[in-house]
Amino acid sequence: AGSVNMEIGIIEKDIKKIAQGQAAEIRVDTYPQKIFEGKVSTIIPLITSSNRTMQVRLKMGNSQGELLPGMFARARILIYEKSGVLVIPASSLFQEGENFFVFKVTGARLSKTPVVLNYLQEDYAEVIAGLEAGETVALKVIGELADGKEVEIIDEEAADESR
Repeated sequence: AGSVNMEIGIIEKDIKKIAQGQAAEIRVDTYPQKIFEGKVSTIIPLITSSNRTMQVRLKMGNSQGELLPGMFARARILIYEKSGVLVIPASSLFQEGENFFVFKVTGARLSKTPVVLNYLQEDYAEVIAGLEAGETVALKVIGELADGKEVEIIDEEAADESR
C-alpha cells in the first residue's frame, strides 16, 4: 500500500508542458475533499492515433491504503507555480496590437488600463505591472464596455488564494 500509479492521457498540444518529476494533485470520487499528491514518474513516448494523446504515469503515496485499483480519479499536473503574484482571469484581458489592457473599476467608472503580463495561459494571467492587489477589474470584456463608462457592480468574485 506504499504507493500507486495512475495513467492519464495528455493531449498532443499540451505534451511540451509535461516533464518527469512535475507535481500533480489527484482527486478521487470516494474522498471528494481530499487531495492526493503525486509526481509525473513516466512519460510514454508514443502518441495514440485514435485520440492524439500521450500516456503519462503519475506515482502517488498511498500509505493509508485509501487508493484502490480501478478507482475513478482526476489529476491536475502543476505546470507553473509561483507564490506572491497577482493573477487575473484571462477573460478580463483584451489586446490591442502588442499591448494588453483591462477595464479597471474606479468608483463607478471603467478605466481602460494597460497591464504588463509575465505569464498567460488559457484561464489566468500573471500581471507584473499596471494593477495592484485589491483593485477591481471587469471579469469579462464584452462589447459595451468602454473607457469612462459608468457601471454598477452587481457581483464580485474574490481572488482565489490557492493559485
